Amino acid sequence: MNALQSTLAKRFDRAAHTYDGAADVQKSSAELLARALVQRADRAPASILDLGSGTGYLVELLLQRFPDSQYTLNDISPKMLAVARNKLGQRANVAYQLGNFEQDAFKPHEWIVSNFSLQWAQNLNRTLRSLYGQADTLAFSCLLDGTFSEWETLLQSRGIPSTLLDYPTAEALVATLQSLPGALWVESKNFSITFPHARAFTSYLKSLGATLGARPLSQKHMRILFAHNEPVQMTYKVFFAILKRP
Repeated sequence: MNALQSTLAKRFDRAAHTYDGAADVQKSSAELLARALVQRADRAPASILDLGSGTGYLVELLLQRFPDSQYTLNDISPKMLAVARNKLGQRANVAYQLGNFEQDAFKPHEWIVSNFSLQWAQNLNRTLRSLYGQADTLAFSCLLDGTFSEWETLLQSRGIPSTLLDYPTAEALVATLQSLPGALWVESKNFSITFPHARAFTSYLKSLGATLGARPLSQKHMRILFAHNEPVQMTYKVFFAILKRP
């Protein structure tokens, strides 16, 4: 586990009980991905692995349509998985696996799905190729380059160096997926949220356990930003894909 992933695990642990109350965009993305999967399924999958499952919202949706499939929920945060376990209850067909999806071994599943998690991979291209080899269907959503670009603009206007994480481009993701044999569906969608001021945006991220960069801003820079009391709009750019092997 690298430094960023270790930080993420701790942040998600701290946010386990506030995440669901703030995760409207994440839930909307899960709903879009689940609908697309259901529309393209000719039968119920025997097994589904959900990587970076968080509090289990995507599995909640899939259970409504495929109640008899075998599910494995994976996450880097033990407290997130504990919330998911409490939410889903005791089910013989639902298992949990704590760990880093890039480093841990998973048995093959008919479907591998992931919502809002794969952007944390150190090597997303390699990760996608590896997951493709372990499933008949690979379906995911992830953040794209340009997410929260408004924050970067705000930083630049205050003379503060950007610390935003580098997210993949849609073009790079499509190129990787098109190099793998199968039927491919992709879509991109923007989700915008307006906050009353910059401090509200950082509080929102904290409630999600999310981070804007590999390193935090200094206290001096945070004071400069928090002096910005005007509304700020922030935009998620989200990529969706389903790849079904031939």
